[in-house]
Amino acid sequence: MSKAERYVEGWLRHRSVLVELLERVPEGNIGFKPWAGAKGLGDLALHVCTAGQMWVGAVSTGHFVRPSKLETPESMAGLCTRVRELTKQTQDNLLALTDAQIEATVDGAPIFGFALPGSAWLTAMREHEIHHKGQLFVYARMTGAPEVPFFVRPAGTVRF
Repeated sequence: MSKAERYVEGWLRHRSVLVELLERVPEGNIGFKPWAGAKGLGDLALHVCTAGQMWVGAVSTGHFVRPSKLETPESMAGLCTRVRELTKQTQDNLLALTDAQIEATVDGAPIFGFALPGSAWLTAMREHEIHHKGQLFVYARMTGAPEVPFFVRPAGTVRF
């Protein structure tokens, strides 16, 4: 198994739970914000996805480019579809990474102010996603989701 395949396996254990969590949020809550200055639920979910694409793109190209803001769908169903699409794109891009790209230093100065190996940026991507997924668990409960999934899937159980 390549480094990229191992990374995808671990990452999907978390991303698949994000999709399942969003499926449990009652319709009509796409713009839910727990406080006035918060990102809306849909915007936060898309932020997770586009930031992930940014990190994978940086490891692929050797430099960071800020992601474009995506228009938030009007419904939870539309959001779930969009998150699935972005997940598949990110998965394909991750699987295309070579071991050399994952090991190479990537200059994060334009956004983060320092350089790290690609593997460290991919770890940061997963940790960033876990952080925001935790926030989305709280959002989901606040919108009345009757139950939420466990925070991670067991190894070997995810097929996206």
